[in-house]
Amino acid sequence: MAEGERGYCNLRENRGGRMAMLAGGPDAGILHWYYDPLPTNCVAMDVCGERGTSGRDNLAVFYGACALNCLFCQNWHYMENAAALRPRVSAAELADAATARVACVCFFGGDPAPQVPHALAVSRLVGRRGRVRICWETSGTMHPASLRRAVDVSLASGGTVKFDLNAHSEALHIALTGMDNLPTTSRAHAQRCLDAARDAGLRRVALGNVHLLGDLY
Repeated sequence: MAEGERGYCNLRENRGGRMAMLAGGPDAGILHWYYDPLPTNCVAMDVCGERGTSGRDNLAVFYGACALNCLFCQNWHYMENAAALRPRVSAAELADAATARVACVCFFGGDPAPQVPHALAVSRLVGRRGRVRICWETSGTMHPASLRRAVDVSLASGGTVKFDLNAHSEALHIALTGMDNLPTTSRAHAQRCLDAARDAGLRRVALGNVHLLGDLY
């Protein structure tokens, strides 16, 4: 990585041969948050300690970075937040959002893994104010020591840790989560498809949005 270049998650930058943290620590997390009234559509609702709660809120924290590059990611737009390094919210500011109505906090996104120091700082601050369940929805790609701390936080608070398992084998996982973003369909590729369709006997076929086709392959 050259001087001044960022890592994949866009939160670290090469400065003098060392990786400098641009965000993701206690002072500044790149994220959006909102109040989600309970009961909510939590994927762990069957085992959630708040599954019978109503009249209170979940503090939903969408971190705007991810260490993976999954095909067909439904939350890909959160990665734009990391590229822009905003919106920035300190751990103290986010902890202040955990009002008396908040029964649980869930870190997801994106993924909390690239910004786990920020999430752990929030968890410590929230925990000092009373019992609030701390939950994680993550790919689990953080350092094992950080993952253990995250699990300990959830166990102590009565929360849950939810892992997104993308594939059952390492090779398939790399193929699905480590590919570069695919280019737009090339004109040559589209023309070959059109020719194949006509050769197969189809007649009412045509290329649409030709101006959007590329020439990268």
